[in-house]
Amino acid sequence: MSRRDPEAGVTLIETLVAVALFGLIGVAGFTMLDAMLRANGRAEAALDRVAALDLAFAVLRRDLLETDAGGLRLDQTGLRLPGARPLGYRVESGRLARTVGDPGVEQILLPEVLGAEFRVLDGARDWHSDWPPQDGAAVAAAVELTVETAAGEVATRLFQPLSTGAGP
Repeated sequence: MSRRDPEAGVTLIETLVAVALFGLIGVAGFTMLDAMLRANGRAEAALDRVAALDLAFAVLRRDLLETDAGGLRLDQTGLRLPGARPLGYRVESGRLARTVGDPGVEQILLPEVLGAEFRVLDGARDWHSDWPPQDGAAVAAAVELTVETAAGEVATRLFQPLSTGAGP
């Protein structure tokens, strides 16, 4: 076998090996970048869903604090709050909607909802899905809202104490 001249250039085989290694490193880098961008997109979507839930809960919390708990109504159609501008909450067509006034102006709080359940806690610590109870003797102590989003997430929030009619 002959020896190479030390001043000779790089052989074709060495060049091909270097190009192949460079290509493998490039593909690995692209794969990692693609995976990171997909994970970032999923994280942003999840944060957007959480922000929408937080906003809906904040609006309901404010409404409950500003209305008289004694006039609160809950049945299969949703939650209704009394006042100079009556408020209503219901799930319709896969959306959690808030209705303001009479006739109502609808505000969509959550656009993709599989279901929502309101419950009212009375002073004796009993939960009710219809309010006021048949005997009419109980006072609402808290309202609970459980929402199931189209993404399969379930969020529950308890709102207490409720206003007794004096306003904020």
